[in-house]
Amino acid sequence: MSDKTSNSTLAASPFDSDPHADIILRSSDRVDFHVHKFLLSKASTFFRDMFTLPLTSTSHLRESSQASLPVMDLAEPSSTLDLLLRILYPGLAPPSMDVDNAQVLFEASQKYAMHGVRERVGQMLSTSRFLDTQPLRVYALACAYGFPHVARAAARSSLRTPIFSRTAYVDEFRCMTGGAYHHLVQYHHRCGEVASALVMASSSTAAIDLAWARTTDIFHPTCCGSVDCLICKLTETCVHYNLNQPGYTGYTSSTRPSVALVAYFNCAGAALKSCPHGPVVSTLSLLEPTLVSAAKCSSFGQIFVVKFLKFVKELENAVEKKVSEVKLAFEE
Repeated sequence: MSDKTSNSTLAASPFDSDPHADIILRSSDRVDFHVHKFLLSKASTFFRDMFTLPLTSTSHLRESSQASLPVMDLAEPSSTLDLLLRILYPGLAPPSMDVDNAQVLFEASQKYAMHGVRERVGQMLSTSRFLDTQPLRVYALACAYGFPHVARAAARSSLRTPIFSRTAYVDEFRCMTGGAYHHLVQYHHRCGEVASALVMASSSTAAIDLAWARTTDIFHPTCCGSVDCLICKLTETCVHYNLNQPGYTGYTSSTRPSVALVAYFNCAGAALKSCPHGPVVSTLSLLEPTLVSAAKCSSFGQIFVVKFLKFVKELENAVEKKVSEVKLAFEE
């Protein structure tokens, strides 16, 4: 292997021409990084042990006749080494990183025994920038590289998307175990069950437990006594009409909602089963049919809308609280 640097290029600052550098790390695409043995030794037992070996005892470390510095050939491309060193070197701004960078940095930090770099990358993944936009990718990497707290946060964020949707596959799944994927699916299922139970009965004979709700007067609105109000109240499609007929199960005598509310509960429950995320219950597609029904009610419609939206916000908070009580299993 040639020891000449004529076919290599210098890395970007500050790794291009540091007069105090005492070793060159050469990437697989032949970019030379001028660095310090002391810092590498402090951050990596791999480099510390390497630097204790005689120069002639390893093919990875050799003299450069042109630069008068030893050169270490590494298998990583310059893009990976640049990120690695910018995390490692004190006083440098943290590099801009995405999930693609995270995986290669995890691999490099394991290979070179750089525990500090590994922890920094794990911290970066735990930020909302990644959790909110790419939770499944973060979950897979967190499971693969041993970050249980990041995996749990990512699993929670992943509830915004149904686990079996077309978009619920990422390439990073290939780096985690089947057990980790199974735990994620089970977590989604349990969250969907507890969230939907807030508005759906568990069986045809059970009653819905609305103990979480504070705005319950939407179930038994009062009548003002006018003819218009009485006629409106007798119209089954109106929000002022209370269900007392057989066939509508899951509601107690004190919580008999209108058909419009039952329709909302059924749709919200179905949505929460597949996507147990609080804000789901406030989406316009779920609210619109009930709000349209309320608009037709001259006696109670405006009051109902205010109370209904307040009730929906209580439901959203109740969903988040219930889901937070579900624990994700993690393979150590």
